[in-house]
Amino acid sequence: ERQLEEVIASLEAMASRDAIRGGRAWIECNSAMAQQIAGNIMARLVGLQSCAHRLHVLYLVHDVLQTDAARKDGSRPLIRAFKPYLPWMLRPAYQLAYKANPNGDELGRVLRLLQLWVERDILDAKEAEDMKALVTLADLPGAAPSHGASPTSRPGSPLAAQGMAPGMQAAHLRPQVVPMGHPGASPYVRH
Repeated sequence: ERQLEEVIASLEAMASRDAIRGGRAWIECNSAMAQQIAGNIMARLVGLQSCAHRLHVLYLVHDVLQTDAARKDGSRPLIRAFKPYLPWMLRPAYQLAYKANPNGDELGRVLRLLQLWVERDILDAKEAEDMKALVTLADLPGAAPSHGASPTSRPGSPLAAQGMAPGMQAAHLRPQVVPMGHPGASPYVRH
């Protein structure tokens, strides 16, 4: 945990190539614990105070995923470990960016990662669409409403384009508490 904390702290000021390469190398060396690492990254992202720091950590995750996608053996263990946590990593970054500046570049950068993950065959289009719905919703179904703009007015929200009622697009996805180390467990479940 201390080592992961150091990796995340190294990305606070900037997402340098060396910091990202070092973080990826550490994650790859500890790939047997990749699911726990992904869960810890997810949990720590919420506590990061700046949009930039959250984005820098997401860039590390992106580097891990795209490197794993390029593997010749096709096993993709890191993608399998990280994939269930991705919406819950992207969501706090998007939500803080929206709160800080609803028209800012950070919103597009978070959503661009989804697009890149589809292009690199890390996610399929449906997974990316579901994740985008979760990430861009102001309030998750069953959650207390937040103050501010309605989710249908958020830029990039699939709800805005579809004119859907808040919560309808992602209502089939519910957060789930997953014991750390439970193999194959997913922090979101389809109902």
